Amino acid sequence: MRIPPLAAIIVTLTLPLAAGLPGCRGAGGDTVSPAARNAVHGTRAPGAAPIDGVEFARAGGGLQGAAERPTPASRIYGEFAADLQGSSSPEVVGALVQVTASSDGACFHPDVDRSGRWIVYASTQHSERANIYMKAVDGRTQRQITVEAADDEMPVISPCGRRIAFASNRFGDWDLFITSVDGGPAIRVTESADHEVHPSFAPDGRRLAYARLASHTGRWEIWMVDLETNVHQFLAYGLFPRWNPDPAVDRIVYQRARERGSRFFSIWTLDLVGGEATNKTEIVSAANAAIVQPAWSPDGQRIAFCSIVDPETHGDAQPRRADLWVVSADGTGRINLTGGIGLNLFPVWASNGTIYFLSDRGGSEDIWALDTGRASRLGRALPSGTLTQVDPSE
Repeated sequence: MRIPPLAAIIVTLTLPLAAGLPGCRGAGGDTVSPAARNAVHGTRAPGAAPIDGVEFARAGGGLQGAAERPTPASRIYGEFAADLQGSSSPEVVGALVQVTASSDGACFHPDVDRSGRWIVYASTQHSERANIYMKAVDGRTQRQITVEAADDEMPVISPCGRRIAFASNRFGDWDLFITSVDGGPAIRVTESADHEVHPSFAPDGRRLAYARLASHTGRWEIWMVDLETNVHQFLAYGLFPRWNPDPAVDRIVYQRARERGSRFFSIWTLDLVGGEATNKTEIVSAANAAIVQPAWSPDGQRIAFCSIVDPETHGDAQPRRADLWVVSADGTGRINLTGGIGLNLFPVWASNGTIYFLSDRGGSEDIWALDTGRASRLGRALPSGTLTQVDPSE
């Protein structure tokens, strides 16, 4: 099986795209980053025992103004490359529903509007190149939003529900575009010679965060752009930014690589204060796994993410297993949702508590939905720093 193009800048930064980029885990300091050479400090808890196959470090490590320091390039480990050896315990049983069915190609990188009624995603089901589609979450029919000879991927719906931002290589390198949910001409947001991917709208709908592969350093950087003034601003080194949906909290979650040791990715947050990125804090890390693709809960209090255990096992090959987890925004109460069953990536959280994600559990790479209500309630009740598997009998 193959995850299409940019989905891998996500997963490997996605395949075609990744194929043209230098592979690496990460390198750098507070300014570090994935697919090109960046890393961040993530310490392993002394004597911490593996839980469900993942050796998590203690949560809450903050990094304020860490010094930048270059580190050697390696591979893309915030985008998956390996045979995973996670938990063998059963996954959460409940409302697990297949949302798309692609007998040919794949459907990937979902996003859900704020009402929880509509889902947008990229798909290669009708073409070798990915295009953007939209459908009701419980519907059977789908509407094609983009029709291009290039790859259009990583769609996200604006807070107002009327616009879709996405990444496309229609001009050669990956750039960001915005189009209407009704389709039609797309407006180009970025025009540099660098790759810009993975957009995320701020709650005000006016700003867009994104990841940029800086050609002069080979590092992934997080930027934001004011869509009204077209002013672009560097925020940090990292990849896969996601804006907290709570308008009272100007906060972004993202992944970045360690500055030493394995250089695997971990999950961090930053706050925007006076337009500047501050309070960079590590939320989740693991000694033996890449912790990637964070996504906020609708209330901005929890984070869903993916873990890929021992990602170097098979070099740059796509992993055969990846788990979904949920954690509180302070790093406590981790819950494994998928128990080591199949490949589970690209989580996004809907307003009703359902997590939509890519999975190959049905034999093809499609989008599935999992009701995390019971898991979330258990997670909030757990002691600090613990992790559990939900009991299907409860």
